[in-house]
Amino acid sequence: MAHFIVNEVYMRGPDKMLIDSKSDGDHRGYWYDGKTITYYSYDENNYAAIKARPRSWKPSRRSTGTMASTSRRRFLLSTFTDDLIANSDRIVFLGKKNVEGRDCFHILAKFKTMDVQLWIADDSLNLPVRYSIADYDQKNGPRYEATFSDWQINPALPSAIFDFVPPPAAAPVKLVPQTIK
Repeated sequence: MAHFIVNEVYMRGPDKMLIDSKSDGDHRGYWYDGKTITYYSYDENNYAAIKARPRSWKPSRRSTGTMASTSRRRFLLSTFTDDLIANSDRIVFLGKKNVEGRDCFHILAKFKTMDVQLWIADDSLNLPVRYSIADYDQKNGPRYEATFSDWQINPALPSAIFDFVPPPAAAPVKLVPQTIK
């Protein structure tokens, strides 16, 4: 069964990010201000916050990537290419493909238990257009796909959008570590 999520991602510099995530019957927000990651459920009107790093940590070029990984949006990690090369068994260039009306370089990275496919725009910015991850570790393993659109480079974003302010009557909740079965 397919499950679709639409994410609007706003970033400024290495330490500001807002993700507005909507799917069937679920609306969530994630804020990162360089120090704290805050999760908010619009549907349940509750939120939770965790520190992104210890106090001694200073923001760097990899700050937003750390938040992205924490919230399972690892694709935007600034070291993604290096990680892909270091950890894959094989990387293959599959040629040029047209995706969403754009010419793209199609790349396949093979791992022991999964395949990662990337479509990178063949233009001056070389931004990602689509990615797909097929997990073979489980029977009928999950498949993740994402299409990137409406890229706006260096937009003027007000600082206030990166600061989470709980709405009236929003309840704080405690995050509980997820156990793996």
